[in-house]
Amino acid sequence: MVQDKLRRLLERQRAGQRLPPVLIQGDTGTGKGLVARLLHRHGARSRGPFVDINCAAIPETLLEAELFGFERGAFTDARRAKPGLFQAAHGGGALSRRDRAAARVVAGQAADGDRGAGGPDASAVRVRSRPTSG
Repeated sequence: MVQDKLRRLLERQRAGQRLPPVLIQGDTGTGKGLVARLLHRHGARSRGPFVDINCAAIPETLLEAELFGFERGAFTDARRAKPGLFQAAHGGGALSRRDRAAARVVAGQAADGDRGAGGPDASAVRVRSRPTSG
């Protein structure tokens, strides 16, 4: 069943149609990451990087800084600037796992127009993100 749906999606891509947004669901260990990598490899952004983000492994207090990066001096221990995971995926794709907290952070950033901690000259980042659940 999953194979058939993937085959149809990839046939759309080969026919010149853009892949639609995809929510990948399944239990732990069922291959959600493999499906996301396959879609990335055959998608329009396949030449760009693919970044796998496990939001459950990032403490919620650090989630914003990890996703969007930060500038030197943005907080006490910020001795140097660090690009975020979305910047690392620029021009490619990202897989966000266990992303309820990340969804809140991203929604808040979009509503505020903010692009990162302490970044006065933030740049636009183009990424296709594929969320998973489970």
